[in-house]
Amino acid sequence: TAGFAALELGSEEALRALVRQGLALRPGADARLSAAGALIRANDTEAAMRLAEQVLDARPTPAQRVAALFTKAQA
Repeated sequence: TAGFAALELGSEEALRALVRQGLALRPGADARLSAAGALIRANDTEAAMRLAEQVLDARPTPAQRVAALFTKAQA
């Protein structure tokens, strides 16, 4: 994705901007989990944890709950 390309080029801020834009378009649980994974790769574990917590607070499906807990463990 464009976010990972930005990260590979060394632009963590560009990745964060793309994450913000993406979540503005698709704010659902799956998008938050995907964004959290990208933020972990950018070493922004605090933001990743916040997104995982948001998923857990929003009555996730069982699969989303497992993914959010796994994301928190990775961060």
